[in-house]
Amino acid sequence: MMIKKAYVQDVFSHIAKHYDMMNTLLSFNQDARWRKFAIEQLELTDDMRLADIACGTCMLTKNGITRNSVFTCGGT
Repeated sequence: MMIKKAYVQDVFSHIAKHYDMMNTLLSFNQDARWRKFAIEQLELTDDMRLADIACGTCMLTKNGITRNSVFTCGGT
């Protein structure tokens, strides 16, 4: 069982390094459109704060920060 656990951890560790690039390539850049759409649907205002829980590689948060000053990263 420990060998399988180590193997799975190794696979996910390797994938994590390339996840965003592969997601973009395999979705033909649709992932960027999904993030933009999600951010627009939030209709955030300056008096709102947003917590991106379980954000993975933080791409949604990073895109939100560049499009909207309401997004913050790093507990600010």
